[in-house]
Amino acid sequence: MLNDEGWNEVSTYVIEVSNSPLEVYTSCYIRSDNVNNWLRTPFINVQGSKSLYIETKFTMRKCARVSAPGKSSHCRESFNLYSYQTDRDIASKDMPSWDDISYNLVDKVAATCLGESASDVLLNTETRFISLKRGLQGIYFAFQDLGSCVSLVSVKVYYKICPEITHHYALYPATPAGKDISSSVEVEGQCVPNSSIFERPVYRCMSDGTWDIAAGECRCNPGYQGTDNRLCVSSCHCDHGKCHSNLCICSEGWSGKKCDNRGGSRTHTGIKTATEQSPPAFTEFIIPQIIRCKINKSCTIILPVDGKPDQGPMVEHGDYDHELRVTTPIQVKIKDSTCTNRTRCPYEAWITVSPPQIKLYEYCVQTKDYQRLNADELCYKIQGVQDETTPPGIFNYPPTLPENSTMNCSYKQICHYQLELKKTRPGPCDPNLSVEPTSSPVVVLQSSSTSSSFCNYEVVYIPSKNSTGKQNLCFSSTSSTQQHCMVVDVQGQSLNDSIKVSCSQYSWDIVIDLNILRQIYPGLITSNIYLGENRCTGIETKRHLLFKYGLHECLTHDMQIDGNNEYINELIYAEHDPVYTFIIRNISLTFPVECGFSKNIINTMSDNSSNVFFPSEQYPVNISTYSDSNFMKDIPDSPIYAAIGSRVYVKVFSTTPDWSTTMKVNTCYTKPEVDAPDHLKYYFIKNGCEMDASTHIIAQTTHETRFVFVYFEYMDRHNKGLYVFCDAIFCRTSDMAAQCLQTCNPVRRRNND
Repeated sequence: MLNDEGWNEVSTYVIEVSNSPLEVYTSCYIRSDNVNNWLRTPFINVQGSKSLYIETKFTMRKCARVSAPGKSSHCRESFNLYSYQTDRDIASKDMPSWDDISYNLVDKVAATCLGESASDVLLNTETRFISLKRGLQGIYFAFQDLGSCVSLVSVKVYYKICPEITHHYALYPATPAGKDISSSVEVEGQCVPNSSIFERPVYRCMSDGTWDIAAGECRCNPGYQGTDNRLCVSSCHCDHGKCHSNLCICSEGWSGKKCDNRGGSRTHTGIKTATEQSPPAFTEFIIPQIIRCKINKSCTIILPVDGKPDQGPMVEHGDYDHELRVTTPIQVKIKDSTCTNRTRCPYEAWITVSPPQIKLYEYCVQTKDYQRLNADELCYKIQGVQDETTPPGIFNYPPTLPENSTMNCSYKQICHYQLELKKTRPGPCDPNLSVEPTSSPVVVLQSSSTSSSFCNYEVVYIPSKNSTGKQNLCFSSTSSTQQHCMVVDVQGQSLNDSIKVSCSQYSWDIVIDLNILRQIYPGLITSNIYLGENRCTGIETKRHLLFKYGLHECLTHDMQIDGNNEYINELIYAEHDPVYTFIIRNISLTFPVECGFSKNIINTMSDNSSNVFFPSEQYPVNISTYSDSNFMKDIPDSPIYAAIGSRVYVKVFSTTPDWSTTMKVNTCYTKPEVDAPDHLKYYFIKNGCEMDASTHIIAQTTHETRFVFVYFEYMDRHNKGLYVFCDAIFCRTSDMAAQCLQTCNPVRRRNND
């Protein structure tokens, strides 16, 4: 520090800061006229930051205790903080000159805690925000004393930075926070290796050094799979299958991304009422939708099913149109006779029906567990078709599905289909089958030669997101002109794909992908979607609809289940009358949402192992109100009174001595009376976010948040005042959990214009 000889460097003890002696700067010329003492910091390299915070810890004596009679007008209980920005270190004893023309005033810093005597050490902590000029590399700070008795204990200068982060496979570099306390910086992400832009990825670096309001994303390239939304790694490591175009194509009877699961599960949801953990289930290889069967002829299809090695699965007819003739019992054959030392083995269920008429029949088939309870169900349709006399073909039915049958397939999963051909001549099987159209995402693998007369093939269909809908596929062999054709119906993205549900300890975090939802509901009106009740509508961004309400709002139900807190609600899409908008004509969507977490997450102050604390005697939360921007002129509280339209400055702070914690303001609101009902609450801040157009968060430090709002009155309560309430949580400073970060997503703010 460099001074103009008015400040003195002394060694003293400040127990609130350190148990060791500290070097502090003091200035105490309260009985002198025209005091003008200056103290300047060394040159500070700003390192590319756009803004700085300066935190000053100091003590100050009360004027009434140290001034001589008649000299109190010269005494001050504040000092001035100045800054000087420059592109290099130019300072000397005389430059910049010690005056308020060379330096820019940051603020007049007043003490809130004043000592009665020299031994009465009351530490003040004040933090100020400074916007930096573009292109200048450094800054000096200067302290001007005009007649106080002050000791500067410590000065900390820092800036906030959004750390490097990877989000939706886009890398965002470490970014200094914006120039203004309420500004944000848009940063474009770079796709991580082995991924490509799906929609231009951008993230906003907020003024508090956190990332928020993400849009767009990168997606892993074909052949690569994502890990924690950060890395795209090759998915081509197959335990039981073959690698094709960086994708694992599993051998029959195996499933999973690495072909490491024996058997598998279907792509759709069936009934699950079995008492066993893993009852017999239909596997994912064939999911029929419509099977075309000739009328009055036996029509057999083979469905893969898994079961125990020593006890085959029981498969029975489920619910079906009883005009349809069915063959009972359903035959079940083991697929691999060598499967003896595994927990699950592949079987085949041979299902035979006969449609009596040319019409569409409903049919369901079920597996049973080993206590004969329903375990799994698969439903499809049987289309009766005219029996046309055709010469015998080379395709063998079954296991080949009947001609022009339709198979379901999801764009997110590889689909399998079996073909069996009769040999037209002795010798090996044709290694390749031709596929039309040739652009189809199909791989045909020769599986085995079932006998000297047949060749077995496995068709693997690899749908993409853009291939939804029905597609005709035809197969033929080089040894014959006959074709076998089928229809693949690729199911597009579902409602489950569009809605992501999570929650913090205090609020819902629901994100709806509007691009997907608009495909499902053309003409979607986002304002008609709400959580629980129609006042809880979402916040619309470019691509998403966000719901950030508290866990005790919007008719959310909470319950205790096995020691855990469970929260249940539903998303509703209601279609309103175009004229009488208060009338709902139709409910197009109800989507249940739920989340939960262990009760152990919630802390009391006796649990010192946790990082989240609530206000208590040790961690108090206090509120002070002021009529000036310097936070000097107190407004008496409970209730507060001001002129309508005037600004009220609020300081929410804690006097806890625990500097290993940081305070995060959750909500601030007014009520006309202390015991007024909740519907009269008027929120300034909710979930840490400004809720009112006239409310502005000015500054946030470790144990303090300052904001301003425009004073108003409740109807029929003229000159009756307002009661202001705020609550907060305390977190360990190292805790990066969502509830401990003072982040704010965009909200539809109330506008008073």
